[in-house]
Amino acid sequence: VPFSPFESFNAMKTHGAVSLGLGALFVLVFYLARVSQDLYGGFMYVIVDKANYNALFTLIGSVGLLLLWVITNWGICMLNDGKGSFMEVFCMSAYSMMPMIAYSVIFTVGSHVIPATNTDSFGMIGTILTIYMALLLLIGMTVVHEYSFFKSMGMAIVTVICMALAVFVLCSVVLLSQQFIMFIVSIIDELRVR
Repeated sequence: VPFSPFESFNAMKTHGAVSLGLGALFVLVFYLARVSQDLYGGFMYVIVDKANYNALFTLIGSVGLLLLWVITNWGICMLNDGKGSFMEVFCMSAYSMMPMIAYSVIFTVGSHVIPATNTDSFGMIGTILTIYMALLLLIGMTVVHEYSFFKSMGMAIVTVICMALAVFVLCSVVLLSQQFIMFIVSIIDELRVR
């Protein structure tokens, strides 16, 4: 995918070269690479307290965002004449994470070798690979949903906006449910006292 994205995504779409197991493996490797970046990066670059590190936050920030992208993109594009199935969108998105996996490996290894005075190099590599990942996602959307490139860009922007709305609604529901539970608990405590 990183070296010939059009051919790879076209083979996935037209010849059915979709592997759900391989896509899940890429997602798992992406998560493990992010955890190793946080835990095993050089001490000059990583400011994570390993004693209080919670891998659940990394899971939500990596795999959770990827799955939210897949669900939102599939739903939005399905409503706008997108031809991609859910499995194709998942695999396309998982395969497009290869640059981020490569960045995590480069950071984890390089942060032990490169002195802290060259922090700009990691930022530049991270920016380049993030842009390349976004380009792979756009190419994948173009092929899988059979869109034009500019329509794929528009659908990607709409997907990101809907992801932000979904996170906002989810956080609001969680906060409101916590307040409701606390209200019920306080009522029960009042009834016990009386």
